[in-house]
Amino acid sequence: MDNIDRGPAPQPEAFDVVKWTRIFWLAVIGLLAATIVGVLIWFFVSFASVDIKEKGVSCVYPRGWRIERPKQSPDVIAAFVSPQENALDAFFENMVLTNYDMSRNPLSTDQYIELMVRQMKAVFSNITLVKKSLFFPAGRKGCHLLFRVEDDVPKMISVYAFTIGEMGYNFLYIGVEDRYLKEKPLMDVMALLLKVKY
Repeated sequence: MDNIDRGPAPQPEAFDVVKWTRIFWLAVIGLLAATIVGVLIWFFVSFASVDIKEKGVSCVYPRGWRIERPKQSPDVIAAFVSPQENALDAFFENMVLTNYDMSRNPLSTDQYIELMVRQMKAVFSNITLVKKSLFFPAGRKGCHLLFRVEDDVPKMISVYAFTIGEMGYNFLYIGVEDRYLKEKPLMDVMALLLKVKY
């Protein structure tokens, strides 16, 4: 046997904490950037925008939905109506943006929200308030109200209500119950990105 000195046995490479920390943070930043790009693509593919200058309002709405501007109702700023999904689709989900002049009877935001609840209960006899939660439509402190209407085809009514000075605003969604969860993210985006020039 040869007695050859092969030197010290190879040592396992030491774990380089700095190197792996950098790799970790680069991966996190990459995932975050990809997520942001994905959300932006989804937003621009999913939404269009409208500027209603005479009412001082601009908002986004789902692409494919049509905008209606009812002239007979001065409180209605705009109505956004979903397209027909198929030949059997008899109900068109819609989101209506209205304003309410409170200059003669000023209300706080909380009072305005309670007025919305009373009005919904006056219009629909078979309605139940399912949820009331804090929300920030148009960047203002407001409320999200969720109602369920018992009917042949149960419906959900979602109201985003807030006030600015002597004006009350609400975004009201009406849709069949089985579509509500699918369309809630669209409604949230519409309410959050609503702009009111005051």
